[in-house]
Amino acid sequence: MNDREIMLGNVHDLRTPINGIKSHVNYLQSRLENAEDKKELEIIEQCCQDMEQLINNILEQGKMESGLFKMERRCISVRAMVDRLAASFNRRVCEKGLSLITHIEERVPDSLLGDEYVVSRMIGNLVNNALKYTTIGSIGIYIDCEPCDGRMLTRISVIDTGEGILEEGQESIFDAFGQDESVAARNASGTGLGLYIVRQMAKLMDGDVSVKSEKGEGSTFTVSVLLEVTEEYKVKENQEYLGLQEFTNKLTGKLKDIKSYGSESNKEALRQVVAKLKQSLCQGDLREGDTSVGIIKILLSGGPDEGKTALRLSMAVRGARKSEALELIRNIEDLYEKQA
Repeated sequence: MNDREIMLGNVHDLRTPINGIKSHVNYLQSRLENAEDKKELEIIEQCCQDMEQLINNILEQGKMESGLFKMERRCISVRAMVDRLAASFNRRVCEKGLSLITHIEERVPDSLLGDEYVVSRMIGNLVNNALKYTTIGSIGIYIDCEPCDGRMLTRISVIDTGEGILEEGQESIFDAFGQDESVAARNASGTGLGLYIVRQMAKLMDGDVSVKSEKGEGSTFTVSVLLEVTEEYKVKENQEYLGLQEFTNKLTGKLKDIKSYGSESNKEALRQVVAKLKQSLCQGDLREGDTSVGIIKILLSGGPDEGKTALRLSMAVRGARKSEALELIRNIEDLYEKQA
């Protein structure tokens, strides 16, 4: 056993006392009734989870650098996985007064083949990162995909409304122990391993991670990886291809025209629903506004970055951020005018 393996074993042993602390916390939570006491226990429990995250990052860094990290190939239930991840972050998101929004494009298969632990860890690390630097607004998880040489190029974006990252520091944050050097970043805890591990894991799946960010405008981290499709998907895809002509013939001309991005009826429908959305925003009617966003998403189908645009608009509407929502609406209207 070499020095690195001994070090990894010692780090792994740190889980034993943490599990002991968590066990005692769970025991006390079942016996205490005072709300303030329970709140203190929740803080201890969160500290244990943060410590587990740190241990996992160190272990995974060591395994990847020594070639000991092994990938598995199993069926990933994409939507169930995202639901579990969102539920696991629910308490921390609520405590910060944020909202966590998930959106998976309909074209993403229900199941893909890959290592679910690795995919979950990448998303989890990105959400953890967003939570550190976002104090107002929301965090969104957006997933889309497209066929690529017999596999599925899967794009996972985590979008936040945090302070953003200066352009000159955007690449270094993916280095081991690399961190944003802004004041807000220095006030946040962490080792700087989270994003490094995301990049290394993405490379194991023939992919990478990138960031788009402006200071004061939030950040979008996007992981692009190649996952395999299931046999069920291949059969379904073949059936859909064979039945495409029949399906197309059943569509009415009006429906086809409305769904055609940039068509005149599409533009007119957008004008009407945008007017309704603006009215809802002025009246503070979030439920009606959310319905309008859903219709706008359909009307944007086929346009540039339609999924991410709709997700950002949804985040702004649900967060009651009127000025941001109106700015996004203006961007959408500008895109449509260019189609004239």
